[in-house]
Amino acid sequence: MPSMYDEIEVKYEADSINEYHLRNFLFGNYRVLEFKHVNDSPDDYYTQGTNVVRHRHEDGHQGELTVKLRKAKRSVRDRKEVDLRFAPETTVADVVSFLKYTGWTKLFTIRKSADIYWVEDKKAVLTVSLYDAYNVESPKITKRFLEIEVEKGTTPTIEEAKVILDTWEKKIESHFDMGTPCTYSLYEYFSGKKYKTSGEK
Repeated sequence: MPSMYDEIEVKYEADSINEYHLRNFLFGNYRVLEFKHVNDSPDDYYTQGTNVVRHRHEDGHQGELTVKLRKAKRSVRDRKEVDLRFAPETTVADVVSFLKYTGWTKLFTIRKSADIYWVEDKKAVLTVSLYDAYNVESPKITKRFLEIEVEKGTTPTIEEAKVILDTWEKKIESHFDMGTPCTYSLYEYFSGKKYKTSGEK
């Protein structure tokens, strides 16, 4: 059984993909379990040395903290990811103050508007997200990405999750005439820096 901290996903630059075409593709070929639209949701990134933490929140809700680590220097397809969710009584101000007083420095905020689909594919559930993102601390240049992630805990092994993702890559690249997947994360795209590799100090 894969760890609940293993993130298996693929990301594409997707400026050429229309949200309606993606919707038709998914509903026409798969069982869509759930759909959600997120509008201009903030992801605040904090750093402490080479460590990076993301605070995702929306509509005043406290959200969650996330840390990610690469397993390989040249790929973001298989990474470590830990999400820390908060009790309902925790506020955004509580989280921001905690980060400040434990030595974290805010780097920037990325805002995202996304169409998110949870899709059943035989042995797994996948999250398919088409989103537009921009850094609010720099000129407002929006970049579109398509992200496909095998939901944690829905496949017996990491290897099986990767096989499912391989199949999706071929279908997506063929149907939408896509290039090769990104070798960087959203944080890395906007910061110009890389997440640490697991085991690296």
